[in-house]
Amino acid sequence: MTSAESVNKQTLSAPNTAVWRIPLYAIFVAVAVLLPLDVGWPDFSFLLNLFVVAPLLLLATAVFLIYVLVQGMRSRLNRTLALSLLSTLIAVSGVAVFLEFHSQAIRDDGRWLIWSREYKAQILAQPNPPNGHLKYIAWDSWGMFAQDFDEFLVFDPTDSLATAHGTNPGVIDGLPPDQFAVRRLESFWYLITYP
Repeated sequence: MTSAESVNKQTLSAPNTAVWRIPLYAIFVAVAVLLPLDVGWPDFSFLLNLFVVAPLLLLATAVFLIYVLVQGMRSRLNRTLALSLLSTLIAVSGVAVFLEFHSQAIRDDGRWLIWSREYKAQILAQPNPPNGHLKYIAWDSWGMFAQDFDEFLVFDPTDSLATAHGTNPGVIDGLPPDQFAVRRLESFWYLITYP
């Protein structure tokens, strides 16, 4: 191999590695932008994903397809760039979809991780309820168009909610005993979601 061929291979490999960093950077930017929105404001996040993120991703996909058709696959660098851009679109779309489907769990876990001491103190400061009722506070609510959800943070000293599967394992004063979902945050602390 001549020195000119080795220089040519090094020249081709340097842009190729830089081109493949684009999807990685796009994932970091997508997480940095979308995660705080999903964690902070669930209704706003849904609307933002529906009316801004999804149309932008569709537009970017259309522009990408037009670019590939116009440019063709003339050189190895163009093929690498096209594959990198396709990977970027797939990665950003995947991040947006993942965060949208898991935003409530991410939001709950983040809030509990950061502010659990304050929430525990607020609930434990309540007087003991009569008749075996559980202590609780309103945790979150979201939804629109008559599909509202209310979520409550519940302290269950007997851990009876650990085996809850849609039945009424403990009386929660003021909350309807119909269908609900129970999620354990840690021992004795649960989130109950009412549709």
